[in-house]
Amino acid sequence: MRDIAITATAPALDAEVDARFGRASYFILISAENPADWEAAANPALSAGGGAGVAAGQFLASKGVKALLTGNVGPNAFSVLQAAGIAVFPVNGQTVREAYQNYLKNSLSRTAQPTKAADHLH
Repeated sequence: MRDIAITATAPALDAEVDARFGRASYFILISAENPADWEAAANPALSAGGGAGVAAGQFLASKGVKALLTGNVGPNAFSVLQAAGIAVFPVNGQTVREAYQNYLKNSLSRTAQPTKAADHLH
C-alpha cells in the first residue's frame, strides 16, 4: 500500500519537494514498508480555477494516503486532509527521497494547523 504522499516538482525521487500542496506538479505515492513501491501521479487539481487544495486532498484520500509531506497547506485543504485522517508533515528544501527518509526516521514534525493563510483569487 502506498500510504505516503510527497509533493514533487518532477516525477522522480530525486526531485525537490514542491512547496505548494494544491498546485504541486506531482505527488509521489510511496509505501512506508517498501521504498521500491512508489509511483508518480500528476496532480489532477493542478490547473483547477479554485479549490485546488481541496481537490488535491480529496485525490489523496481516494488513494488511501495516511501521511502527506509537503511545503505548505492552506486552511481549506488542511480541513479536508484532517477529515480524511491524513497527517501533514511540513518539509522545505529537501528532495523527495530525503523527505521520505526523514519521515521514516521520525525526524519530521506533524503540524496540527495549516501552514499558510488561504489563497484568494482576485
